[in-house]
Amino acid sequence: AQKTLDVDINVANIISMTLDHNSTSTTILPNSADLTAMFTNIYVSTNSPEGYTLTLADSDNNANLQTAFGATIAPISSEPVGGSNPGWAVRIDGESTWRAMPIQSSSSVITVKNYSPSPKVVTVNDHSKVFYGVAASSDQATGTYTDTVTYTATAK
Repeated sequence: AQKTLDVDINVANIISMTLDHNSTSTTILPNSADLTAMFTNIYVSTNSPEGYTLTLADSDNNANLQTAFGATIAPISSEPVGGSNPGWAVRIDGESTWRAMPIQSSSSVITVKNYSPSPKVVTVNDHSKVFYGVAASSDQATGTYTDTVTYTATAK
């Protein structure tokens, strides 16, 4: 007598992400802007042959850059310009559009990359870069303005 047996092995889907640093900073004067000094390099690896999606949003429900004493720099959906268009925004490397940082609870996260490798292979250290632009008004209060953002990598 002879009997066959199927051997099934399910390899779990894994994904990992690293950032080149845990914070980024610059110094600007009132009525000025900095569009290039602050950036993050993101590296994603996954064994999913379908690729991954990388998104970005603020870590809470307040997307303002804020000082300890409550002064703010608001997110804007255009290029920050010292004096005439103060605020902060993000730009994905290779794109020209500046975007306002969405709050965590909104459904409008920023898609940094929607990656589908061809041919379908394992992805190792796929690179993305995001710039943070900031501009101050002529009457911007002195201080260290901070906020926290969250990158999320999801395997397809």
